[in-house]
Amino acid sequence: MKPRTVTASRYVTSLREGGSLPAIVEADDDGLYVLKFRGAGQGTKALIAELVAGEVGRLAGLPVPEIVFIELSADLARTEPDPEIQGLIRSSGGLNLALDYLPGSVFAHKAAGFPPPILYQNVQVAHTTSAAPFADVAYKLTDKLKIDLGGRYTWQEKSGSAYLNSTGGVIRGSDLHAAQNASWTAFTPAATLTYQATSSFMSYATVSRGFLSGGFNANSSTDKGLAIPFDSEYVWNYEVGAKFDGLDNRLRANIAAFIDKYTNLQVIQLDTTTQDVITTNAGAARVGGVETDIEGAPVRWLTLGLKYDYLDSRFTQFLINNGDGTFTNDAGHKVPFTPAHRVTASVEAHTDFAIGTIAVGGDYTYRSTQEFTAENDTPQAIRNLTAWRGLVNLHALWSSNDDRWELLLWGKNITNLHYAVYAQSAEVYIANASEFFDSSKYLYEIQPGPFRSFGVTLRTKF
Repeated sequence: MKPRTVTASRYVTSLREGGSLPAIVEADDDGLYVLKFRGAGQGTKALIAELVAGEVGRLAGLPVPEIVFIELSADLARTEPDPEIQGLIRSSGGLNLALDYLPGSVFAHKAAGFPPPILYQNVQVAHTTSAAPFADVAYKLTDKLKIDLGGRYTWQEKSGSAYLNSTGGVIRGSDLHAAQNASWTAFTPAATLTYQATSSFMSYATVSRGFLSGGFNANSSTDKGLAIPFDSEYVWNYEVGAKFDGLDNRLRANIAAFIDKYTNLQVIQLDTTTQDVITTNAGAARVGGVETDIEGAPVRWLTLGLKYDYLDSRFTQFLINNGDGTFTNDAGHKVPFTPAHRVTASVEAHTDFAIGTIAVGGDYTYRSTQEFTAENDTPQAIRNLTAWRGLVNLHALWSSNDDRWELLLWGKNITNLHYAVYAQSAEVYIANASEFFDSSKYLYEIQPGPFRSFGVTLRTKF
């Protein structure tokens, strides 16, 4: 008898017990099925073998769950938070194979005497050797103008080995072994020009280069994949600023403007040819901003402060693997977790007593919204939850005259402001078919920020 054909309407959850990452899905007949992806590492031939073996077993009288053909839409990957699962869904669009889901069968070995779960071993041994000669020279061009020139040449070698077991052929046909050895070099120069206009006012300009060395992936489907390294990441920093400290140290002010240009960004992506989540070099970004800080003491016992930071961080290149052999370049999108504005106002009153110094104060912070994904596709209503619209902290500090003892009473987020530090779509787990494809509706799992808390801290110096 020809198997029935159903259409997947909702992705419920992944079953990570198998190397092909099968999943539980809901179909348009309201049934639950274990979906076997044709885009998984075992490929279409494995699904054909399962279909033939299953039907032969049924003809032999064995209790085989119903096997069906299932149509899978690549759109189900739209809100899946796991990039590995995203790629798997996208690469498996169309006709796949599924079995009728038996609730509780995933853990049946505990009660039915089945063999214990397969142990998956992933062992990586790494050694790092690094050498970095450097030089720095400062030269006074005039009494007020000084230049600093420096440079560092870094050599770094990483060596070792990686081993992944075959798990009896369930995840892969044989054990994987690879020797890992690679080295990287980088020259990171720096130049700073400083102008001391007065004893209270200084301005500067600096240019410098930094780098993050390459490395090896600990997961792969081939020996070669374990042995091939990813490359180093680089950044050029350009910054100008000014500092003022005067009026008998009663007023301090700093301002800086900077641009950081990242190239060869190390990003985590799904390799759709092997279904491995790996680190690779696939991006570039430009981060620019302004930082300001002013602190003053209008009277001897009172200190006021104000800080403002502005940040504009965007990808200039970020290749997203669509899973079908094509890539989407998210150039122009904001870098996740980089709010554009942050303002903090602070106040502290302090006075001296015979037993020490007491300071009482607090601060108020406003922070604008931020993105959670490189695609910048989080709904505005969810992004609004990331803003800090008045985060208030208070403190009272006693310090002994000899600075050996401190007693701090503190309260954080005393107004119990509710805000989100992370959010991810949960539509694939909760929404039904009509809700899932309705763009006006969305379901998100949200991780809240720390709630109101109070505490006491006692410190001493020996």
